[in-house]
Amino acid sequence: RQPLAAGGGGKPFFQAKMSLPSQLSRRDFVRKPLLMQQGTLRAELRLLRSGGVLSRPRYGLFVSSSTREDILLLAAERQQQGSLGPYYVLSLKDHDFDRASEHFVARLSGN
Repeated sequence: RQPLAAGGGGKPFFQAKMSLPSQLSRRDFVRKPLLMQQGTLRAELRLLRSGGVLSRPRYGLFVSSSTREDILLLAAERQQQGSLGPYYVLSLKDHDFDRASEHFVARLSGN
């Protein structure tokens, strides 16, 4: 038995459509969790550029839109700094991974 969505009119949780306020910025959206009443979000993680000898792999998190092309929510690029090991820089743009940039969201690393 599937859980029911709080605001989805009795629909199963993963079939309830989510609506977001139009003034919500992408930066606020990626930093705050969705509430159960807002429904669910279906996104697709895509490889934007595979890593090679001189390039770093890049990934993008996209949401499908029925009214326009897919929307990029977040992009990640693998980086490595000395003995710290690999980590990812998360950005709102798929080409700007500078930590001093206004598009910088976070740095993600494993243990």
